[in-house]
Amino acid sequence: MTVSVPPETIRWIDEEVGKGHFADRSHAVQFSLLKVKELINKGEIKF
Repeated sequence: MTVSVPPETIRWIDEEVGKGHFADRSHAVQFSLLKVKELINKGEIKF
């Protein structure tokens, strides 16, 4: 799978990886997708 991410988001991800919040870029994307899925299932995000 390939994902396009805006440069400013990549910079933010890299900063968060540097702080140790995520192990790497892939971990940041995986965590974010799981969190969005959770919020959709709770009804907190609707499309």
